Amino acid sequence: ISAASIYGMTTTIVCLTISLGINFILMLLSTQIGKAMERLNITGPMIRITGLIVTAVAIQMMFSGSAIWLTQTLASIAK
Repeated sequence: ISAASIYGMTTTIVCLTISLGINFILMLLSTQIGKAMERLNITGPMIRITGLIVTAVAIQMMFSGSAIWLTQTLASIAK
């Protein structure tokens, strides 16, 4: 199942184009955004918050993988 099969090819292409356009604009303005963040002294906290989010996602992935492995291992032992 893909986004194109659920929402239609046209909707998917339009959404991808809008997303790429927004990303492109943000990349062009990244220097100015970085300078504004430094002026407001929010670069440090943003780095820490981003690290916290990445760590949370990594731990969730480890728990999910461990749960799948444990389920399969116990199922194979029970046979």
